[in-house]
Amino acid sequence: MFQKEGLNFFTIGGQVNNSSSRDRESIDRAFSIIKRYEMNTAAFPIYWSTLEPEENTFDYSQVDYIIDGAVKNELKLTLLWFGTWKNGASHYVPRWVKKDHVRFPHIFDALGNESMVLSPFSEVSCRADARAFSRLLAHVKEYDKTGCVVAVQVENEPGIHAAPRDYSETAEKLFQAELPAEVSEFVLEKRDAVATTVWQEAGAVRNGNWRAFFGNQAEEFFSAYYFAKYVEQVAAAGKQCFDIPLYVNVWVMETQNRIPGVDYPCGGATSLVLGLWKRFAPSIDCICPDVYFDDRETYLDVCRSYAREDNPLYIPESHADAINSLHVFEAIEQYGLTGIHVFAVDATQEENGALTPAGEAYRRTTQILSSVKPLLERYRGTGKIHSVVQQEYADSMFLDLGTMYGRVYFLNHIPDEPYIHLDNCHENEKYTKYRGKGLIITAEQQELYLAGEGFKLVLFPKQDATRQASVLRGTKGLNANNGCYLCVDEGHFDKNGIFTADRERTGDECDMGLWVSSDIGVVRVLLDV
Repeated sequence: MFQKEGLNFFTIGGQVNNSSSRDRESIDRAFSIIKRYEMNTAAFPIYWSTLEPEENTFDYSQVDYIIDGAVKNELKLTLLWFGTWKNGASHYVPRWVKKDHVRFPHIFDALGNESMVLSPFSEVSCRADARAFSRLLAHVKEYDKTGCVVAVQVENEPGIHAAPRDYSETAEKLFQAELPAEVSEFVLEKRDAVATTVWQEAGAVRNGNWRAFFGNQAEEFFSAYYFAKYVEQVAAAGKQCFDIPLYVNVWVMETQNRIPGVDYPCGGATSLVLGLWKRFAPSIDCICPDVYFDDRETYLDVCRSYAREDNPLYIPESHADAINSLHVFEAIEQYGLTGIHVFAVDATQEENGALTPAGEAYRRTTQILSSVKPLLERYRGTGKIHSVVQQEYADSMFLDLGTMYGRVYFLNHIPDEPYIHLDNCHENEKYTKYRGKGLIITAEQQELYLAGEGFKLVLFPKQDATRQASVLRGTKGLNANNGCYLCVDEGHFDKNGIFTADRERTGDECDMGLWVSSDIGVVRVLLDV
């Protein structure tokens, strides 16, 4: 999704708290914390209420200060447009919009109660948002001389977090009316598997209203269509001023009881209506799930839903913690993750200046990702990136690395202490207790790169059983030093993506396997096979 100088850009970033863009002290503090994580990207919200405090009067001082801060700290930047909607509500619209319920109508629930959520059926609201967003992008194009802004988010988790749909008189008429021809065409062409399944379960009608076509899911499809059309108008207007990657983030439906409008905002681009959003919001380059799940199965299910040929997987919000530190590596290997940000990164620093334990665990992951960033950009989707994740109770894992097999041993599960042998700086418990995680990249036939922590790799070539048995005989003894290495180097990639060796490993430091640690950068292995 992200492109800089014509090349892919893997964004490793931190999103600040919702109100951290309001004052310069908070902005400066957030930048300093993001730098501590060794991230390459910062994400800051831009509020419609601040940009346009009075109608047709624009103040760009907030966005200018944030761009200046990103340049000063040598960071890329994503700007988050908190326009009509934020988390299924309308908290960040200007006061002049909030106060005028006639020009800017709100959504009503089924009991006739007016909510604080602006209606997606208002052309006046849409035009006002689109005008402000266009002015923002036009200004960014002119002001950002270094090109530090890599993408802009349009709205924030749009939808209705108050009801499954709008029950106003205007909305009710549209809901009961014949399905719009373009939506009927979308369904009947049967290209979207999810929509097709819902339609077939509802009776596979060819004519009728939203309920006839979508049955019990009618409210969500109805809301999604009109939210997508609204956001498309805002995005398209902005792109006319500045053609930069635009994305929408999603409060996903895979949570709690999965009731739209209760457990998640109804109308957003959930996995149920993702295809509908892709069709009717074409100016949005990427639709991105906010993923806060601890359980691996749900985390990867969400990634699977959003990683499509027409939609690269990017996670704009997640937790800065140890669990997310595990899942991200599998998302990279299995679903071609293009980047990941954590939310509320500026809340992970304690009063004494130290990172929280969860933040410190994630900081090590950002070190790992940063060390191999050029390889992630170069080999995404090629099958050359292999994730290492220590699942619960696991002591090792087996990998097929092309010309070689690999056995990954997790350091916190090896009972024979001499077999752990690393180097004089990394053998204490601090480095051997970490849960194993990281990446192995088979760059070329005779070249491997490793980054991570808490594991080591023993390689053996793909040969006949007799020779393999001979190679592996005595893996825990002297024969372990018969590794097929031309050289093993610790090093780093420069700004041009060229590897530079900082320290050569030999002898005891690699006889017992290829080990990694988040503080040493990347390990390159040239093989003699």
